[in-house]
Amino acid sequence: NTGATYLGSTNNPILNIGGDFSNSGTFTQGTALVTFNGTAAQTLSGSSATTFSNSVTLNNAAGLSITTSPTINGTLTFTNGKITTGANKVIFGTAATTAGMAATRYIYGNQEIFIPNAAAPSRTFIIGDATNYTPVLIAFAGTTSGSGSLIASTTIGDDGDIANSGIDPANSVNRTWTVTQGAVPVGFTLTYSGTFTFVAGDIDIPANWNSFVVRKLDGTWATTTIGTKTATSTQATGMTTFGKYQIGVPRTITVAANPVNSTICAGNNTTFSSTSTSIPAPTIQWQRGNPAYTNITAVLDNPNTTYSGFTTSTLTLTGSETPINGYLYRAV
Repeated sequence: NTGATYLGSTNNPILNIGGDFSNSGTFTQGTALVTFNGTAAQTLSGSSATTFSNSVTLNNAAGLSITTSPTINGTLTFTNGKITTGANKVIFGTAATTAGMAATRYIYGNQEIFIPNAAAPSRTFIIGDATNYTPVLIAFAGTTSGSGSLIASTTIGDDGDIANSGIDPANSVNRTWTVTQGAVPVGFTLTYSGTFTFVAGDIDIPANWNSFVVRKLDGTWATTTIGTKTATSTQATGMTTFGKYQIGVPRTITVAANPVNSTICAGNNTTFSSTSTSIPAPTIQWQRGNPAYTNITAVLDNPNTTYSGFTTSTLTLTGSETPINGYLYRAV
């Protein structure tokens, strides 16, 4: 009731809720367990913020829907059923934990997790769609700060902009994951990895999971470094921003122009160019062969011969001298 108070911290009674739960007053859980154990679909609602300071269990095969965004600071245990959030979210404090997730027991919708200020923390977002449990693990390689949060959800189907991702839409995982910074962003040094779990039914036939890559959309599509892969999960590492993630087999890189031979006098300049029409644009590394090829990584390689643009579409040689006569160049 509006203005009413439930002070569970007085005697810490176990609270079994068989119907709907509406909090428009003051709710204090205490240290005892709260269990949603109805036999029909239940709803958690109310105009007041609801915080579960201790353990909460969902034991209802018909599930629990929320029309507000409760906070979990203890352990959320799934015995039966899903939590459906709609436009709302289940908020997890930095010390919150979970248990019991399975194919029919998870959060269908949005989950927000506050990340502790720590070295290399990791958190699993226990999310899925209406049918399948498809969580994502975010693991930071460095130290986090700012007591910020991340919000994650997943949606069945390819991203509407998959054509610009470089992934073949006929050989993809028909699912996207979205991870965004919360109202208080997570500050972190170094990078993070994301391990995205899907179900076999998400995969196009005949896509081969051994060939999967992860592309991230954060304004524009970007490639990622691929880590561990299994038949139902793919890891992307070395990321520094968040966004939307698509998994699948990359399209073959299309070369629009190959470099051509160049003949110049000693001391003059020349360029070699190679371009691609692939989306997103592939990374380029120029190599030099004499006869074995090695990456060009130094600006100045020989006296008076300066290399530049060796990770761009055009390699420039300035002041070319006779010691590099006959060298071969290629972009990889």
